Amino acid sequence: MLNHLKSHALSYSLAAAVILFFIGQAMISNLKNETNAFAPEPVEAAIDVAPAAGFQVVLEQKNLDLIAENDQLNAQYDLLNGQYGRLHKSNYKLNQENGHLHNANFILNRENGDLHEANFTLNQENSHLHQTNGELNKENQQLQEQIQRLQEIIKEKEDLTQSQKRELGQQHQQLAAYARAIDAMNAPKKEVKQTVQKKTKTDAGLVQLAKETLGVDVTVKECQ
Repeated sequence: MLNHLKSHALSYSLAAAVILFFIGQAMISNLKNETNAFAPEPVEAAIDVAPAAGFQVVLEQKNLDLIAENDQLNAQYDLLNGQYGRLHKSNYKLNQENGHLHNANFILNRENGDLHEANFTLNQENSHLHQTNGELNKENQQLQEQIQRLQEIIKEKEDLTQSQKRELGQQHQQLAAYARAIDAMNAPKKEVKQTVQKKTKTDAGLVQLAKETLGVDVTVKECQ
């Protein structure tokens, strides 16, 4: 933009110089024509300088306007040049910061790559663990089924043991009843045996026993 304004000011200056050149050439040509027209006359012709003076005033005013405009453009150029310097300095700082950010971004990208690789490795390990967990769950289910079957077998054995205990208890009760019955059956025999043994100790007892058991009367004689 500054170069554009500078070239614009130079263009105005060149245009003014060209205009002045052509106006000067026209004035010289006009003066020559007027001189040639009055040359045969012996009397010196009077030259009207009013148009030339008017052109000169216009050109001077135009030149002053161009100079003022050029000064304004130079002031704008200086202002813009200062702004350009500040912007250039700011741009330099921004470029430095951009370089730092680029380096930081490079480091972050590298760290992101490392994290991505670590995440990929963790996902693989997680997949293996998931597969292992599935196998362990399957084995656990099989173990639970085996434990359940063992519990059922233990319960059946306990039930069988209880049933056998009840049967053994009943058998013991029956045997005890048999023993009591045998004892009851053997008790009279024992009493009879004791009575017989007691009664056979004397003759009178023996006679009484024979009478009670056989229904006969026995006479005991003394031996001479």
